[in-house]
Amino acid sequence: MTTVKNPNDQLRELASEYRHLKGEHRREGEQGTWRRHLEKQMEELEQKFETLLARWIPDKESQTIWHNYLHKGGSVPEDDLGRKVPVFLGRSRLNSVIEVRESDQEDYEVLVDDTQVQRLPRTFSFDDSAHRTVSLVNQEWTEITQVSSPALQALKQYVELSTGTPPWQWARMLYTDGLIDLNFGLTARGRRLLS
Repeated sequence: MTTVKNPNDQLRELASEYRHLKGEHRREGEQGTWRRHLEKQMEELEQKFETLLARWIPDKESQTIWHNYLHKGGSVPEDDLGRKVPVFLGRSRLNSVIEVRESDQEDYEVLVDDTQVQRLPRTFSFDDSAHRTVSLVNQEWTEITQVSSPALQALKQYVELSTGTPPWQWARMLYTDGLIDLNFGLTARGRRLLS
């Protein structure tokens, strides 16, 4: 299973690369082919940064902080884009909620009602479960989504038509629920919930 990349991490990587190139650019002479090449690379990185920023960071105050980070470094706001997204989210008959997400130890963390209760190997497959039901922690869990109906409908329409521009206005919600990746591709969880 591939790891869904965090948009904040992607923004940090672009900013770091941009500042590195900016330092090289300052050290170059006033003219030259390499200096122009660096300028072009910096422009491309800045455009990628702006595109990601517009798609994933909706409020102007946070965008300003990210712009400062691009040019000067420092800190950025922590938000829900910084947390691991679920690879499975389910509800039991007793109304408990289970969330399974990738951990930094190359396995899965299993949380029930926000308390870690178990770890699973990454070889565990949720795609084999019938009717999106999984048996974990001595209970049956039915997969759920926490996105709004309009967001889920927009995703379904985009996937079924497979043309046009992705519904970026719903990207943040769909991503944090684990349905899409950074490039608006469906995750395994997204494919299960749309099937």
